[in-house]
Amino acid sequence: MADFAKRLGFKTSYVHQLKKEGRLVMAEGGKLVDIERSKAQIAASRDPSKQGVADRHASARSETPLPGDDDEDAGESAQAVASPEQRKFHESRAQKEHWNALAAQRDYEVSMRALLPAAEVDGAIADAVTQLRARLEILPDILAPQLAAEPDEAKCRALLGDEIEHALQELARAFTAIVKVELN
Repeated sequence: MADFAKRLGFKTSYVHQLKKEGRLVMAEGGKLVDIERSKAQIAASRDPSKQGVADRHASARSETPLPGDDDEDAGESAQAVASPEQRKFHESRAQKEHWNALAAQRDYEVSMRALLPAAEVDGAIADAVTQLRARLEILPDILAPQLAAEPDEAKCRALLGDEIEHALQELARAFTAIVKVELN
């Protein structure tokens, strides 16, 4: 393996890493490296995101500068030379990082109590609306005897207003309970 490393200009530790990763093809005896098949295997299994590093290392080994190395837009020229597969790889990777960042933001906001789990909120709202509906449905039973006995229209309005306010306070209390349950 040392001979293989020397021939290709690799460090011996890198060749051992390649062997450990299964990227080297060993000759029939299992002790020698099949150079041509290994080079092909290494090239086929290369991570496209590491191409810039590989180019820099190759340039350092050959001591010939890469096109655009002195240019401030070296990153842009390398991007223009990227193959469609490399562009697709980078786009997929960027999209994955975007979704991971959004998930991390969501987790943070949940931990800071800025967001609540939707299923729990849906259930709490359904309970609150059910309580409001039940309260509104019993208003005629509560108010009918009081309103029938009251000849003053202003007092009738006040009775209605009080009962409606009471129902709305219960609704507000139910919504406040959603947040309090989450904070505990």
